[in-house]
Amino acid sequence: MLETLNLFRNIYHKWKYPRGKLSKDKIAEAVRFKYVLFKDLLDSNAQLLNIITDLEEKLQGRQLFGMSYVRSQATRAAFHAFRMIKSLDVLSGHRYPGLYQVLAEINRRLKEELGVRKELPPSGLILPYREITKEMMDGVGGKNANLGEALNRVHLPIPPGFAITTTAFASFLAFNDLVDEINKLKMEIDPRNTETIREVSEEIQERIINAQIPLELEEAMAGAYRELAGESATPPRVSMRSSAIGEDAELSFAGQYLTLLNVPGEDLPAAYKRIVASLYTPRAVAYRLNQGIRDEDIAMSVACLAMVESVASGVMYSRHPFHPPPGGPGGDHRGLGLGALCGGRGHHPGHLPGGQGPGPHHFREQSLP
Repeated sequence: MLETLNLFRNIYHKWKYPRGKLSKDKIAEAVRFKYVLFKDLLDSNAQLLNIITDLEEKLQGRQLFGMSYVRSQATRAAFHAFRMIKSLDVLSGHRYPGLYQVLAEINRRLKEELGVRKELPPSGLILPYREITKEMMDGVGGKNANLGEALNRVHLPIPPGFAITTTAFASFLAFNDLVDEINKLKMEIDPRNTETIREVSEEIQERIINAQIPLELEEAMAGAYRELAGESATPPRVSMRSSAIGEDAELSFAGQYLTLLNVPGEDLPAAYKRIVASLYTPRAVAYRLNQGIRDEDIAMSVACLAMVESVASGVMYSRHPFHPPPGGPGGDHRGLGLGALCGGRGHHPGHLPGGQGPGPHHFREQSLP
């Protein structure tokens, strides 16, 4: 802080007692430049502390994570450390050039350590949940890995379905040469210009949706769906949910990627491409740019789950979120649960009060028109 005050004092003296006459516009431009550097330094300091906190929480063993998470957090930490060093060095008049060498040595040691640790990729493009465990986090994403754990370790019932793995995602991108195309398009982005983010995002999404799915992957989807249909009296419709690496955690925020409901079997390939394309919505691209997250750290897996033919749906709370009444409430809503959950326009959920405290409780019965 003292160095920043000295910096402004020097700028003032140069303006008050100029050697050559320094215009007010030049002074304002210099102040704005230094202010941006100072903001970047504070922001990266906060982000780096958040990364350290998140790593410490993961080490407590209550959350699943894989090597993709570790590598991503290491990359993010290096990005924010570099931005802090650069901002401090420029603000101080280049008094700390040695910090760049220190950071380079830290990065070298990190790469050596992370290069030794290899995760085992999943063995196929599609995996049924009976074959999925938490060790496959990097191959099927967090949602799928947790479903596999619930079924195979805890022995809880889950909806029938299967996971389209990150191996399938890599195959899809490679088959269409999309990685190079996406990287070229992203070079046109100016992080401070939201219009360039929107334009590039829309172009990337269009190319993904218009791309061709490899025949091997398409046949694997069809085979998995036939197996799923064999367990049902009628051909089921499925929900297709994004299960990207780090989703709803440190590498994205809740609701950032797409979920599609009531997808018939013949529409699985088209729906899959739409979910992959949701990796590149403007807000997803902007979020990764601001957080220093690389595209290669957010590979997409997709959860495909048989849906219930629902008449009504809802969300249950153990306690009212705003005005706790004597009984615990539940909400009901005609149709799919997404409207009740998100509070979309035109959705007016009902209210079914229930009991509170120990002992069995029953919700009031209510007929829907």
